[in-house]
Amino acid sequence: SEEKSDLTVIGDSVNLASRIESLTKFYHVPILVGESVEKIASDVIPLRYVDRIAVTGRTTELDIFTPLLNEKHEFFTPAWVEDYKAGVKLFRARDFSNAVKAFEKCAAIDPNDYLVQRYLEMCAEFTAHPLAADAPLNLRPFLAAK
Repeated sequence: SEEKSDLTVIGDSVNLASRIESLTKFYHVPILVGESVEKIASDVIPLRYVDRIAVTGRTTELDIFTPLLNEKHEFFTPAWVEDYKAGVKLFRARDFSNAVKAFEKCAAIDPNDYLVQRYLEMCAEFTAHPLAADAPLNLRPFLAAK
């Protein structure tokens, strides 16, 4: 009708955004964005790495990010950010004992950070039960098993 219109957005980008958005509760964060948004927005909005995910219908995994805000919606301190980045880098390099040290510094500043606590748990698990060299380092399967 001339008085009513029904608009819809469709396509790969919309599907991807919907799948990423559906993971916010799983990771206990208010906002998640993919790599393309991180590349565009990281100069304006400080973001932190969350995980690498497999998305249905895609052949490659995707890194996801969330704004660098704590539970009080305040930006984390520069020291916290550096320790978190170091922890993620060491974790991805499978250096779990040193990743723990970095994540413990983050936990000392904010003991309630969900992602830091999960990374600490994963480091402990992977130190006690070493992974195969080709095993993925994703939080999602670890969290799903809990």
